[in-house]
Amino acid sequence: MNQQHPSMFAVRGLPNGLLGESYVIVSAWQESNALWEAEFHVLTSRPSYARTSGLVEFPLAGYPSELPAIDEVYMEGEARQQAEIALIELVDKRAAQENRPDVLSHPFRLEASNISAVSLWTRGIHLDALKSIAVQTRSPKLKVHLRLVMSIHRLERA
Repeated sequence: MNQQHPSMFAVRGLPNGLLGESYVIVSAWQESNALWEAEFHVLTSRPSYARTSGLVEFPLAGYPSELPAIDEVYMEGEARQQAEIALIELVDKRAAQENRPDVLSHPFRLEASNISAVSLWTRGIHLDALKSIAVQTRSPKLKVHLRLVMSIHRLERA
């Protein structure tokens, strides 16, 4: 994989209005020869803009060489799975708040998205989340990517 920008997914399949326009950003990197790391950031816009984040670490010490290699693809998959778990928890919470137990049976999915951090930034969506991720991320490529994104002008709305 070894891409120079983070992976981004749109959350699809949930009823309109439950979490609003929602995305997941995933980034994986090898911190050292002994450690792989990955982050996920779930961005939701209802009932208000919010971010839920997590870190996945995989120490390589003692990992049997006979097993499949731990790499960027593996770590992004792990972070994506953790993001899905976080989304399930968010859906459970919102369903209880809105007294909508019916939404618990709606399957959702993460779709690779043409929407990128550039799109969110220029449209003025999830700005605070993008700014805080840029400051707090441990991912070198995500930090560089978001700093570049935040250097461009946002679109003016008429």
